[in-house]
Amino acid sequence: STVLPALAATAPDTAALAAAGTHESTHYRRYRAVRRLLEELAPPSGVALLLDDVHRADTASTELIDHLLRHPPHGRVLLATAYRPAQVAPQLTALIESGFRHVRRIPVNPLTEQEAQAFVTASAGRAWRRAVYAASGGIALYLDAFARMDAHHAPAGGCFDLDENPDRARQLPHAIRAALE
Repeated sequence: STVLPALAATAPDTAALAAAGTHESTHYRRYRAVRRLLEELAPPSGVALLLDDVHRADTASTELIDHLLRHPPHGRVLLATAYRPAQVAPQLTALIESGFRHVRRIPVNPLTEQEAQAFVTASAGRAWRRAVYAASGGIALYLDAFARMDAHHAPAGGCFDLDENPDRARQLPHAIRAALE
């Protein structure tokens, strides 16, 4: 493996396994190799594997997380994942909700209007700050993108309708525009 060279020593010969028709066992051998690597990295102070945007994970990554939860590494190993519950694979949802004693869910709620004020400058005006909060729903990513827009040209009353103001919509990063459409 070029990403994790330490796995190369424990990784199976995938060409030989594929020729033998053992594709599924190849995956599980890789998952066990990752678990062994985490166990080797853990002593003495521990290791953390942090996975963000797990709702975008491919099948192999989902299976790896499944494997690590069902067969946790020995030692001080923390596996932390962040994902959007409505978009995560059903397999992971079922796994997380199955009640593993070592799984703890920490929901991250949208920011309150007061918390969101940190993203929008006070000079933007109260109407603009409220419009930014309303448009973002308190989601930090959207708050940040909207707050970067030109607040000096905010429409009267703080209206934040991107359909009515295409110039303002063009100020948003493409990914944010796509998510809002």
